[in-house]
Amino acid sequence: MRPPASEYGLLYLPDSQNIAACLKYPGVSYSDAFFGAVFMFWINNIRFDILRFPEELKNYGIIYCPMPWMLNKDMLNAVKQYVRAGGVFISDGGFARYTEDGWLSPRIPGGGLADELGARETDFAVQERTVIKTKKGLLFGAQERGWMKNERGRTLGSFGNNKPAIVKTGYGKGYFILMGTSISAYLYRTGDVKSAGRCTDFFGFKPMVEISPAGNITASIQNAENSKILFIFNNSDKKSDAKITLPFPLKNPEIIAGGNLLKTISGKTLAVSLVSKGILVIKINLGNHRHPDNHGLRQAGRRKSGS
Repeated sequence: MRPPASEYGLLYLPDSQNIAACLKYPGVSYSDAFFGAVFMFWINNIRFDILRFPEELKNYGIIYCPMPWMLNKDMLNAVKQYVRAGGVFISDGGFARYTEDGWLSPRIPGGGLADELGARETDFAVQERTVIKTKKGLLFGAQERGWMKNERGRTLGSFGNNKPAIVKTGYGKGYFILMGTSISAYLYRTGDVKSAGRCTDFFGFKPMVEISPAGNITASIQNAENSKILFIFNNSDKKSDAKITLPFPLKNPEIIAGGNLLKTISGKTLAVSLVSKGILVIKINLGNHRHPDNHGLRQAGRRKSGS
């Protein structure tokens, strides 16, 4: 059994984690930002991989980078090359705020990108909560607020004073989406499921399965020989009901565990009722037909990310 290929990467930066720990700004936490991003993907049933090394970036269509305050030279060059080649790089506030030697960059984003992109931070403050107005509703951030100056890109969201908060700007064949706050830190601290859903929709991340209502029940699909294994989890401490829509029809399903929790099946949709911490496991036999992995999302993601 193996997971399908993912088109989405979550970039872990140990250098950023280290600089945040050394600075000890009150209310600023790399772990909050990173695990908030994990929550955003997980609660919305979006398959993602955690990336650590520069050579991994090229395999993904969209990469989200929480709290990217410090990148070493190899990672910085890899990010630039990745976007030039057509990738989408979504960044929390303060991209390369510090050089790899620990000095504050004269312009942010650092590494020369402020001039190359025509977008930069003009003011920075540690702030517990921020509110961003977008065409798809309000997004929320935490731990920092950086007003942006946008000379060539497209403003996707603004702070309450109408200063740009999210800027999308082209770079080679791809583009950067730069934020002046950390949406992931907010999500970690609040567990705001609705806001997490707005974020993934706003940035163009596509789920493996659609679950309604969102929040208590999550699902994962794994590949097996001529079949797929569907895992459904109730993460809540109470009984939960949900409707789950898959990307393929449920033909000849074989219940492996939790059969009494499955209520109905209709085409691609099934209704479940799971007890607290309940698990339902279903094997979907594909015969000689292999349903493709998530290939094809990359281009769709590039067109739609950031709306």
